[in-house]
Amino acid sequence: MNHLKRSFNISFIVILSWGLTLSCEVCGRRIRGSPLKVIIEGATMNVCEECAKFGVTPATWSRSPRKVSQVVPQEGKTMIHMKTPTSARVEAEEELVEGYGNLIREAREKMGFSQEELAKLVKEKLSVIKRVEAGRMEPAKQLAVKLERVLKIRLYGSETATNVSTTTRKRSLTLGDVVQLKD
Repeated sequence: MNHLKRSFNISFIVILSWGLTLSCEVCGRRIRGSPLKVIIEGATMNVCEECAKFGVTPATWSRSPRKVSQVVPQEGKTMIHMKTPTSARVEAEEELVEGYGNLIREAREKMGFSQEELAKLVKEKLSVIKRVEAGRMEPAKQLAVKLERVLKIRLYGSETATNVSTTTRKRSLTLGDVVQLKD
């Protein structure tokens, strides 16, 4: 704040000594005498006496504290917000089904759509639809959801882990339990 006062005083002295006049930052009129420094809507301005009524002097102005609303828990309801750590999350990774290109093409043909019509329905470029159907490009999740909705098919499914053994054993797992021998 002292820096602002000092720079204002220096510039005011320079202006007076060179014979330059200041103009009001609100109305643009030339200021006769010394300009008044006021705060208008949070901005400090050099104004004339007539425009000074639109603001307050820096000595009387103070920022009003912002209102902060508090969250009041409702009776009978507990509010617990916990993030589950990434390592503790159950990984249900969704994977694109095999042969997604053929699946999309067959569903499109079954519904009687051309590639152009399908592209318009899902709001995607024709070249993207052609590449996805040919299997040269995997559809983005957003595009896959649109295709699933329009063609009434499932393109993403949950990845399931194969269990080595479903029976409970008291002994540890051996190599013979896992390996399948050729006859």
